[in-house]
Amino acid sequence: QSKSSEELVELLVKLAEQIKTRKPKKCAPVIKLISGASWPEALDNKIKEVIKLIGKYKFKDAGPITESIISELKNKD
Repeated sequence: QSKSSEELVELLVKLAEQIKTRKPKKCAPVIKLISGASWPEALDNKIKEVIKLIGKYKFKDAGPITESIISELKNKD
């Protein structure tokens, strides 16, 4: 379903917090929400990449990408 930029940022901020815990179980519910949201086409691949990295427990790589998506969304408006 479609969400506003603010709502998408909120989801990503939540995810960023969970990424810092390095606990996949904590990331799972947020990832479910993120997967269900419709993302701007330009960010879709990055979102998929973050989800894939978390699936591989590569939290160190997922963090900065998540942060960059957050700033892209914030700067869009």
